[in-house]
Amino acid sequence: MEHTRFFQQMPEAWQEYLRPLKSKERKSALQLLDEIVRDGNDTLCVDALTLAAENGRTDTDSIRQCYYMIARKEFRPDPLKLVSTTPILDYNPNLSAYDGLMGGEVNV
Repeated sequence: MEHTRFFQQMPEAWQEYLRPLKSKERKSALQLLDEIVRDGNDTLCVDALTLAAENGRTDTDSIRQCYYMIARKEFRPDPLKLVSTTPILDYNPNLSAYDGLMGGEVNV
């Protein structure tokens, strides 16, 4: 595939990504690339690949998710709203069942 005109016309980042892939992985990656181009977002091909790599992910599903986050706002989750202080939980578990097990009683 590396010697085809099609491959030579791909962005360099995608060429580098596709070279080491095996046939099944390569097929999935090419289907994703096709999906991105058919969506009319060919300019986002490299962005999705770069974002996935920055997060340490190189599998096709992760690249697809990065593409969705960039191109489709409905796939972008709302930021988490974290509380600055740790909430205090009023939780006092009853461990008497375990105390019976540890006390040497034999349950048959």
